[in-house]
Amino acid sequence: MITALIVNGTATDGNFLRKELADVGFIIAVDGGMHQLDAIAVTPNVLVGDLDSYHYCGDHLAASVEIVKLNPEKDLSDLEFAIQLAVQRGATELRLFNAVGDRLDHSLINFNVLMQAKQLGVLAEWRAPKQRLIVAQQHQVLTNISGQTFSIIPLTNLSGVTIRGAKYPLTNQVIEHYSSRCLSNIAVDDSVSITIEQGDAFIVINTVES
Repeated sequence: MITALIVNGTATDGNFLRKELADVGFIIAVDGGMHQLDAIAVTPNVLVGDLDSYHYCGDHLAASVEIVKLNPEKDLSDLEFAIQLAVQRGATELRLFNAVGDRLDHSLINFNVLMQAKQLGVLAEWRAPKQRLIVAQQHQVLTNISGQTFSIIPLTNLSGVTIRGAKYPLTNQVIEHYSSRCLSNIAVDDSVSITIEQGDAFIVINTVES
């Protein structure tokens, strides 16, 4: 099941978000992320958070919305709790929206905790109108990206890195943690295959030409 997580960063384009949410099976509003769902008249399945960024009263929320209120004094961020909840509820793929905002620490942590999806055995990515960030698996095929720019951002040392279908192919290479070697590659085929035998990384796709 594809589960969408809408957090309280800078709101994305409403038409884009509405279209994206039409393809998911379960929607979790993460605290203030509920504001944008209100704005586009989309009802989530669950609202989760300590609710310091979203306040409701009376019948403001549809009766079908499950509210999971967290203690403000907690060890996990609202998003980290929501990711774990999503997997418990049967998610096989997570799609994160509004992850980037005015606070750099929150933005970085949002992506950092998204990496937990790999450990939990589910696919995960962040989506925005012009970019996607994917939690890299050992092997993935990126489709319908001919002419688009993509980068592999290593979070650890990577080994066994192989790229096919791109302007700059690689075969069984080692990429060090802080290397920029895999920045701004270009898809020359309609699909690009990426293998990372060991290590953690993000794959960032620019969905329009820069």
